[in-house]
Parts: sequence; C-alpha cells; structure tokens
Amino acid sequence: MLRSLAFLAALACACSSRTTSLVVREDGGADAGLDASTSGGAGGTSGAGGTSGAGGTSGAGGTSGAGGTSGAGGTGGAGGGAGAGSGGASTDGGPLVASVAVDGAPFPIRVLGVDATARLTRALEVDVLEVSVGRVTAWLAAGRPVPCTSASDAACALDPGGPYAAVMRWRPEWNLAARDDRFGDSDCDGPLAYPGGTTLDIGTADLPATCVSWYQAVAICAFEGKRLLTQVEWLYVSTGHGQGWRYAWGGTPHPPDCSHTTHRDQPASGCGFPVAGGSAPAGASVDGLLDLTGSVFEWVWDAEWSSFPAGDADFSGPAFSATGDPTHMRHGGAFTVPDFSGDPRLENGHPDQHPANERYDDAGFRCARTLP
Repeated sequence: MLRSLAFLAALACACSSRTTSLVVREDGGADAGLDASTSGGAGGTSGAGGTSGAGGTSGAGGTSGAGGTSGAGGTGGAGGGAGAGSGGASTDGGPLVASVAVDGAPFPIRVLGVDATARLTRALEVDVLEVSVGRVTAWLAAGRPVPCTSASDAACALDPGGPYAAVMRWRPEWNLAARDDRFGDSDCDGPLAYPGGTTLDIGTADLPATCVSWYQAVAICAFEGKRLLTQVEWLYVSTGHGQGWRYAWGGTPHPPDCSHTTHRDQPASGCGFPVAGGSAPAGASVDGLLDLTGSVFEWVWDAEWSSFPAGDADFSGPAFSATGDPTHMRHGGAFTVPDFSGDPRLENGHPDQHPANERYDDAGFRCARTLP
C-alpha cells in the first residue's frame, strides 16, 4: 500500500486538535477515534433492505474484499456493499468517515466569482478519503448494482429521511449509463496524464478511483448506503465551515506545496501522482477530511447552477431536466492543475463542470450521508 502507514500516522497527528472527531461507522453507529486497520471483509448483500457484511481480516496492502451481491434486478439497496474495503478502512471493511456538525446559521459562499449565502440544517458524515479503486472494484464485483429499476421503488430515494429526500432520487433511465463498463485509459474523455492507464487499470486498491462518470459515482455511493455531497455541503466542509478559506486547510501556504495537496507543482510533475489517498496529510480540513484540495476533481450532486442561494436551506441546485445529459459540478482541483501558472481550480470557489456521462483520468468523487 502506497504510503498508507505514514499517512495514517501523520493524519492522527494532524487531527489531534480537531474539535470534530473522526469516526468509523460500525452497524450504523459512530465511535470516536481513528481506526488505522484495513480490511478486506466480504460485503453484505444488497437489494432492498440489504444488510452490511461482516468485516474480515485485513488483506495484504489493504485490498478490498468482494462487495455485496446484487439483489433482484441488479439493484443495490441502502446498506448493501458495506464490506467494500480501501486503504485506511475500518475493521468492518467500511471507509474512514468524519462526522460534520452544522448549526443552521447562514454562511457565505463564493462560486466562480458570485457571492451567495447558504444554510445547512442537518449534520452529515463524509468520507475522509476520495472513493478508492478498492471500493469501485467491490461495486464492479457485485455486478454494477443500481439503486432501483422502477421510479416508484422506495430504493430510488438517495437521502431517505434527509433534507434532500425529494430531490435526490435515482432515475431508472440512468441505469444504462451507470452500468457502462468503460473504465480504461482509452475510454476516458480527457487525455491520460500518467503512465500505466487509469487508476482502475493500475488496480492498486488505495489509489483514488478515476475515469468514473457522475452516474457511476451516484450509483457507487448508493451501493454503500450513501450519496454525493451537494455543492453547498462541499463548500462548507472545504472552507472551514463557511469561513471562506481559499483551500481546505486555510489560506496559506499559497501557492500550496506537495505536503498539503497533490497537484501539478511544476510543469513536469503532479506531486508524484498516482499516489495513495491521503498522501498530503498537511492539507487536512477542519474535520480531518483529506484531498479536498488536489488529488482528483470530485463530482458533487448539483447540476450547473443557473441561480444562487440567498440564505436558502439545503440548496441543491436546479432541478434536473427529463431529457439530455446535464452538466454537473466538480470541485477541488486535481494533480493536473498547474497552480504555479495561475490556474485557480485548486481554490474552493473555482469548480469546473462537465456532462454527467463524461469521465476523466483526473476526476473521482467522495461520498456522504445525512446523519439522523
């Protein structure tokens, strides 16, 4: 596993003074502290009401175990696939997560030069690392399950009981795009920027997964009983809970260095990418989240904003049209972003946007869930 032990030791040190604790989900609960063990346990069964699988013993290099099997019709219900392992995983095979508190107060955001005000009403739980190759491999092994095959199915709800219950719903017409099997370097819409193919081609479990479309990101998060962050949520966790930070760790150093973020620090280098998730621990957010800045771009739920929140609670962007391939937002920059030349996309307020069915060798995603 690439730099995993060093990363975990540095993360424990970097987060020792954080007020928001890292937690590991076990049977839906939350335990304080950081579990540095890895697991390749067998995943649970999926389908409506699927249960999480029992964690297994750790495998060499922290590779993931087989994911949960798909239910009838190839759908994966909430709780399915809990055995998907990754580098820096919990003892039950699930990824490290952090609980993020919110106070319901308005906070400022800035997106592409537009100032706005947003508000969150529910605490959430967010993956510490971007979704890894190991976790995507577990979804593939389970048969690429999708949340539902009928629009009336309760499993289509991606945030059941949460503030986005009405708007975050899987559409069965997305199933074909989600089950697309193009994950190789020749299938990515962007030019390959590192040797050996995409990170899924390379196959090392703790690398961040790349060449994944928005549809697939949504389906993989649902397979784990999670969802994508909204753009407002992403900005909240990356700006010090609405403090307007330039980067996930604050405003300096600027430009950042490779200890804070994996980015293109000079014309011929991307801070060594591909590297394991969490390889820049000095860049931890206030909640202990890693790689929010740099590493790979992260898909969020929202389609491209046509209007901006003005104190709205739990804003999630425009409604999706019934036809077409909507453009969705990606945040955080990537190892390809040449910050030294003035490219601003490492900064929190400078996302880019791409059609939902496009995939790139420098783009991945991170999952979250609403807390009760």
